[in-house]
Amino acid sequence: MYVALAGKIDSIVNGVRWVLSLIAFANCLVRPEHRAFVEYEYRGTGTPIDDVTGQIYVDHEAPGDLRAAAQGFIAFATLGVGMFIGSWLSGKVVDVFSVSAVRHMWDRIWLVPAAGAGAVLSLFAVFFRGPKEAKTIVQSEERIATS
Repeated sequence: MYVALAGKIDSIVNGVRWVLSLIAFANCLVRPEHRAFVEYEYRGTGTPIDDVTGQIYVDHEAPGDLRAAAQGFIAFATLGVGMFIGSWLSGKVVDVFSVSAVRHMWDRIWLVPAAGAGAVLSLFAVFFRGPKEAKTIVQSEERIATS
């Protein structure tokens, strides 16, 4: 039950915090010397919760003989491929919003990951189904099909 409901709620709350921190950076609501503290507040609490929730979900959903492989795949997708793509894209975004070799439009740069995080958060909130939600949906569809 935790994974189905609280895990989704935790992830949505952390996603909202992530988007709000990026918007705060973009609008200079956080002074540059304080950005590390705001970022730490999210990264220090939100990211580990999402990581653990994801691993618990995979552990709960994957068959016993595939559990280790599934958790390894999730780690590879997020920490390997995900970080590679994120690093590459962030370089492209900084290049697009560069005024000169040493000047950048940081307000616009921060809005790009905020928009991306908001889009992913929206997709997650709408489409992610925990085990209980998925079971309820299947049961109601079966009930409709047999009526």
